[in-house]
Amino acid sequence: MSKKQAILSSDIVSLYMEYFMETPSDLQNVYHFCKLNKIEESEFYKHFSDLKQIDAHFFASVFEKTTELLDKHDDFKNYDAQSKLASFYFTFFEILTANRSFVLHQLKGMPLKTISKLRDLKHHFTQFVDSLGIQILEIEQEQIERIQNQGIKEASWAQFMIILNFWINDTSKGFEKTDIFIEKNLKAGFDLIDTTPLKSLIDLGKFIFKENFNKS
Repeated sequence: MSKKQAILSSDIVSLYMEYFMETPSDLQNVYHFCKLNKIEESEFYKHFSDLKQIDAHFFASVFEKTTELLDKHDDFKNYDAQSKLASFYFTFFEILTANRSFVLHQLKGMPLKTISKLRDLKHHFTQFVDSLGIQILEIEQEQIERIQNQGIKEASWAQFMIILNFWINDTSKGFEKTDIFIEKNLKAGFDLIDTTPLKSLIDLGKFIFKENFNKS
C-alpha cells in the first residue's frame, strides 16, 4: 500500500486479519505492523492507538454489521423482544462463522469474561438489549426497577458469552448445535422473566448434560 495513500480503519482491520491468517507468530508492535504493510505509523494512529484496539474494533464492527443487516428488513422492527434477540444472535454468528479462523485465534483458550477485546461489543450489545424493552414484573419502586433493568442487561451479556463459548467449541456440521443452543437459551431466559421457566430450563439442562456427557 502506498505510503501517501490515506487508509480507512476497515483497511487496517483487513490487513491485520490477513496477517494472522497467514503468519503463525503474533505481531509485536505498531511499528512492525506498519512496516510489513508499508503504511505510515501516523496513518495508523488516526484510527487506533495500539494493536489491541483493532481486536476490539473487529468485534464491535461485527455487531454494527449485524444490526445494519437487521435494520434493512422492514419486518424486524415489528418483532417482539425475543424474536429480535433471536434474529440478532443468528445473524451475528453467521458473520462470526465467516471469520471463524480469525475469531478462534483471538478468543480460543482465553477466559471470555476477562477479555478486553470484547469491551466495545459488550457496550453495544447491552445497549441493544436495553432498546428491546424487555418486559419485567411490574414493581412500583423506581430504584428496584432500575436494578431489574440492569440485571437484564448483565444477564443477557452472560447469556451471550455462554453462547459464544459454545460456538467456539462447536464441531457440529454447519454449527447446527449452536443454533439449537441459541433457541433453548432464549426460551429459557424469557421464560424466567415470565416466571414460567420449568419446561424450558429442563430442556436446556438436558441439552447441556448430553453435550458434556458426549465429550466425557
